[in-house]
Amino acid sequence: MGKDVRGVNLFSVERWDKKHLIILKKRASFIVMLFLLLVPLIAFSLKGARLELEAKITPSFTPLRGNILDRTGTLLAFSPSSPVRDRDQSPAIDAIHAATPPKRIYPYNDMARDIIGAVDRFYTGISGIELLMNRQLSNAQDVFLTLERESQLRADEMLNAHLRRLRASSGCLVIMDVDTGGVIAASYKGALNLQDGLLSASLISLPIRWLTTSSTCPNNGLRRDDLITDKGAIRWIEAEADGRLRLWSPWSHSFLQGFSREKHSITKELIELGIGEGHGKVPVFSYRLFEEELKSTALNILSAFSSLINKTGPISPCLVLHTSDNTISSNAVCKANNNKGQISWLTQEKKDKLKEALSSSSAPSIVSVLKNKDSRSPKYEMVSLGYWPKDNPRLAYIYAIKDAKIDPVRKRAAFTGVKTILKKGVSLLEKSNTEFLFGMK
Repeated sequence: MGKDVRGVNLFSVERWDKKHLIILKKRASFIVMLFLLLVPLIAFSLKGARLELEAKITPSFTPLRGNILDRTGTLLAFSPSSPVRDRDQSPAIDAIHAATPPKRIYPYNDMARDIIGAVDRFYTGISGIELLMNRQLSNAQDVFLTLERESQLRADEMLNAHLRRLRASSGCLVIMDVDTGGVIAASYKGALNLQDGLLSASLISLPIRWLTTSSTCPNNGLRRDDLITDKGAIRWIEAEADGRLRLWSPWSHSFLQGFSREKHSITKELIELGIGEGHGKVPVFSYRLFEEELKSTALNILSAFSSLINKTGPISPCLVLHTSDNTISSNAVCKANNNKGQISWLTQEKKDKLKEALSSSSAPSIVSVLKNKDSRSPKYEMVSLGYWPKDNPRLAYIYAIKDAKIDPVRKRAAFTGVKTILKKGVSLLEKSNTEFLFGMK
């Protein structure tokens, strides 16, 4: 009993198995506990060695490209950090970069993109400031522009509203520091772009004609009877016999009619003021107030107008304030525009009398509205020039609408309302760039 056929005691075998099973279970529990304790210790020691190694190695990370900022230090374009790209790397790696290029970020989307510009997939500037200042930006230097974000956004909003009101396809609103040429805001829509959008420059010839023609008077003074003495009496007048050109200006109707009778060319004066630079065109002999071929960009017309009323003399448009490494010092580019020398026929006395004639608290100084020759579907081009403050000009502006289906003369509000932007802009000029950067607004 209790034995198998071979005579083995089955009860003793069973007791032996139970005893060893208990021992094995205890040993297994110990091994598991030991393993759970050792794994974190091993991992911690390995991590410490890796961290020590990383601390001794400087990672090859650098900003892909410098930032573009407005005059107050607000970011207009920036890039994330990324490993430095090896110029000798294989085509396969180039293909990976091309498939997933790092993104250049423009936080305000299309705001002032004509000026800010763009980059290609290798982060090289291809237009605007991105191209003009590509060397500095590629070396991770920041570039500060003369633009101011809030003024730019307001200019965009106003221009879009007036384009809708006049059912127009193109327009621009540019605001400039009259003494340096620094552009505070530049809004462009449609065909009137920064580079080659041309406008009739006949409006700027009006004050030039008054200044140069009046200088031939025996008493060498400006003729007061040329002006409408009561500013409230200013009305739209037809400057051409066919009625295509209408003007809002302080000059009397009889004086404007005299332009069509006089053979007095102002081509030299227009060129001295920068009209015709770039893609513009000035006729060889500019006799009449309205010349079909007298065209220029909005920036050139505005800088010429600013040169007539400022204290510094002829200026050119300026967009770059300075760079972060001071290779271009604060406002140096703009100030360089003041070294063009004075214009012989434009004395300070004449400037003062011209400012007195053009001053206005709310309305622009002068406006022209030109209708095309198609009587079945007429379209209008409006150019408006003004400045602020009226007694001591700090900012000047050009406001232009092209291919409007509604006559701007019927919508006077279409060329007013810029004053609110100008007031803000003048307050900006009182602050230095350093004050903005350190939060001293």
